[in-house]
Amino acid sequence: MAIRWLHELSPAELSGKTVLLRADFNVPIVNGRVRDAFRLHKAFPTLELLAEAGVRTVVVSHIENDDESPTLGPVATHLKEHFDVHLFSGPLSEVVREVNAMSAGGFLLLENIRRFPGEKKNDPDLAQQLAACGNLYVNDAFSVSHRAHASVVGVPWLLEHVGGLLFEEEYTELSHVRHPERPCVVALGGAKSETKIPVLRALAPTTDRLFVFGASANTFYKARGYEIGISPFEESQVENAAALMKEFAIEIPEDCIVRGVDGQVTTKRAEEVRVGEKIIDAGPAAVTKCATAIECAKMILWNGPLGIYEQGFTTGTDALAHAISKSSAYSVVGGGDTIAALPKDVTGKFSFISSGGGAMLEFLAQGTLPGIEALER
Repeated sequence: MAIRWLHELSPAELSGKTVLLRADFNVPIVNGRVRDAFRLHKAFPTLELLAEAGVRTVVVSHIENDDESPTLGPVATHLKEHFDVHLFSGPLSEVVREVNAMSAGGFLLLENIRRFPGEKKNDPDLAQQLAACGNLYVNDAFSVSHRAHASVVGVPWLLEHVGGLLFEEEYTELSHVRHPERPCVVALGGAKSETKIPVLRALAPTTDRLFVFGASANTFYKARGYEIGISPFEESQVENAAALMKEFAIEIPEDCIVRGVDGQVTTKRAEEVRVGEKIIDAGPAAVTKCATAIECAKMILWNGPLGIYEQGFTTGTDALAHAISKSSAYSVVGGGDTIAALPKDVTGKFSFISSGGGAMLEFLAQGTLPGIEALER
């Protein structure tokens, strides 16, 4: 069964509804304020549609940070600048009463759903309690739809359900990547080769150039028998990386930026790294090779920084970002670390920036997610 989308509902179908909206407002909070509102603003089209339709909306989200009891309070404060939003931290049994007191077009933001232990366990009792809060379920949280949690897969069994505008956009845009216009270039960086290898395998048959960067490349170096010093890698994935390189033309950086045992930073060929040294960024020759491939591409996918950007090693990432931003190809960029590492002067120059990280990668690898399957029922 195909997914039904929110934009397909007529005003009559929305009239009088109480919407239970699953959103992803898991954003960084610093000193009690939202530090990066990108993910919040991606949800605005859905929030605006619901507000303009005059429905009352109960919003379910989670947040994770270093606090002992992370709260969506700062998120509610930010959203209040644009919408009629009230944070509710009481029991779920009292939500309906609160909703009945709301103005049409208002939003009741439930406190962090992961405070409920049944959320991650997909507890049917929690799903029932959430379903009792509304009569139409809207999933606009593509970025958490790789999780089989109560608010993602449990509730759609119990309520009429549709996908939100952001969910639809993510689903549509990432489906294009699985069936790309050629030539297609894929560049995957970041730390977790475990999540990148299935994507590489899935996309290889329809991709012309496959580049691996970042700490993920270290695992491929290991598979090739290179010394990587004290650079991080995933030992459990070395065999998988080796098998993938035998089957497909996976391109790993020929040179890299290295911090030596004396603290000096130099550029070396990948096979010249020595014991005690640490790879901190992709080298200029490797970035140039990828940038040259991008010049001829009609579709580009990029996920994951090329170096340890949080420690200031951003040269490779910045260079790749600028190369993609100058391309006329259809470009898809995604992943939380990738977005955080983007230079400010290029963020509006990609065709699509995905709000998903793990969900994006799992969808590209599998072609579906638990949250998608729940909406297809």
